[in-house]
Amino acid sequence: MEWQPVHGSTRVVAIAYAAEDACIYVEFPSGKRHAYEGCSQTVWEEFSDPSTSKGSYIHTNLNFHPHHPA
Repeated sequence: MEWQPVHGSTRVVAIAYAAEDACIYVEFPSGKRHAYEGCSQTVWEEFSDPSTSKGSYIHTNLNFHPHHPA
């Protein structure tokens, strides 16, 4: 799993995807990380698109997936 830095976001500093677990990982400015389970490759592609607002996407999409501290 490779972390990708996120530029231009105040809510997220890095993101990663583990395809084998269908899990998106998000690192917040506080250093805390969360894992969002049950995320397809399509969801990852939408979320990781540079034009996507990470904070808005988490609020409207990822928070409806099972998630926990990573």
